[in-house]
Amino acid sequence: MTILWKESGAAPALDKLGNVAVKFMTGADLNQKELKVIGTVDAIVGQLKWVIPVVAPAGKIYFIRFEAGQNQYFTTRFIITDVNGQYPPPPNPPPPVGKNQGGDGTIVSDAPSAGGTCEKGKLSRDVEQAIKKMRALPLPLKKELA
Repeated sequence: MTILWKESGAAPALDKLGNVAVKFMTGADLNQKELKVIGTVDAIVGQLKWVIPVVAPAGKIYFIRFEAGQNQYFTTRFIITDVNGQYPPPPNPPPPVGKNQGGDGTIVSDAPSAGGTCEKGKLSRDVEQAIKKMRALPLPLKKELA
């Protein structure tokens, strides 16, 4: 999958952000756990590739954090399924903002052919919202075909 973004014209400009660290995360709102640095790239590069890993447990307990200097931007939690496309239902009603206990997931494998999937279209919308907060315009995520 490729995350793409472009300049929006709003401050700060991408060339002023410098490097952006993109991290795959899990955990509660106030006790976040970094699973993996997806990559660090100069913001003006405009893209970053990511292979969705096999995780345990499957579910809506994963999110991406973007870090540029002291600034942090987050996607909402998204679902990653197991290799059979299954996942437990998220809590209903959802917890209030700042009170989400999330869950503690782990990466089981980074093998590209073994991973689950993200809820269709959801990760793209979440990344779009986080990148808008960075004052950049995202382009759609695209799944890399083997």
